[in-house]
Amino acid sequence: MEEKEIRKIFKYLRNSGVEYALIGRLACTLWGHSVSTHDIDIVVPSNMKNIDLLSETLYGLGYTSVWIHIINKTIRIEELSEAIVRRYKVLKFIGRIPIDIILIKNEREWEFIRKRIVPFDMHGVKVKLADIDYLIYTKMHSKRLKDLDDAEILIKLKKRAEKEGYYE
Repeated sequence: MEEKEIRKIFKYLRNSGVEYALIGRLACTLWGHSVSTHDIDIVVPSNMKNIDLLSETLYGLGYTSVWIHIINKTIRIEELSEAIVRRYKVLKFIGRIPIDIILIKNEREWEFIRKRIVPFDMHGVKVKLADIDYLIYTKMHSKRLKDLDDAEILIKLKKRAEKEGYYE
């Protein structure tokens, strides 16, 4: 993925005020895991104000459609409705860099995540990065082997950072 394009996405998200936390393999790389990825994964609270803000922001970046994986259907970004947001857990915004949006339905769960956001400076752009503990948690609860491998490496990175005094 092109770093310049990634920074542009996060700059737009920051400027628009979208609530989110970066997770997935891109987040793993920011924590020091050398792994490649082809998309961006973020968790967001599923209130419609935030979803509308997210949709408008991504539309401004050229994202015009959303793929709903579970039913294998693509819709125009303008068709994204409250009924769809209530019904599905993951939406994929289609653009130069695919963005997987994991919708957090429960307010208490979002508060739990929000408290674990670490501001990260990605070459001058502030990114709302999930802390390493939450990232390990999401990787450990996945059913994919690559996520379990990522969790194992993140645990080692965390232990090394704790030993060196960088992470408490």
